[in-house]
Amino acid sequence: MSIILRAAKPQDAALLSSLALRAKAHWAYSADFMASVEAELTVSSAQLANSDWLCQVAICRGDIVGYALLDTKNPVRWILDAMFVEPKMMGHGVGRRLMAWVKTSMQQKQCLELLIASDPNAESFYLRMGAERIGETPSDSIAGRVLPLLRIKEAADAVE
Repeated sequence: MSIILRAAKPQDAALLSSLALRAKAHWAYSADFMASVEAELTVSSAQLANSDWLCQVAICRGDIVGYALLDTKNPVRWILDAMFVEPKMMGHGVGRRLMAWVKTSMQQKQCLELLIASDPNAESFYLRMGAERIGETPSDSIAGRVLPLLRIKEAADAVE
């Protein structure tokens, strides 16, 4: 299965937002939960046009099947704002390809650290990709909910 990556375009924002909602819903969260996180999962065209944000989309057979969105305002400590994969494509290497892009971008821009506020269901994926758990962080959407806080330091090796 051929997966290619390209930079996201501002006109991709609505597609990425709907993909994020489908991917989050894959974990059987309640309708109330999904309504609470919808704003947080929305990608704006302004974000994709802003040089403080880096975003790559994964494409398979002409369709966007995943994306990774990086907040790069701090040049040495980036934040993985979002990484989502179309549910039917989970387990097919899309996330691995996106993480390889993240790590390569970190190397190229000399970023020393990536922080990830992970959904609990995605934590094991990030740990397999070289992240370490450094604590917990409060959810931006749901009061009282905490998320695993992960870190990747100096991405010495891209994941292939």
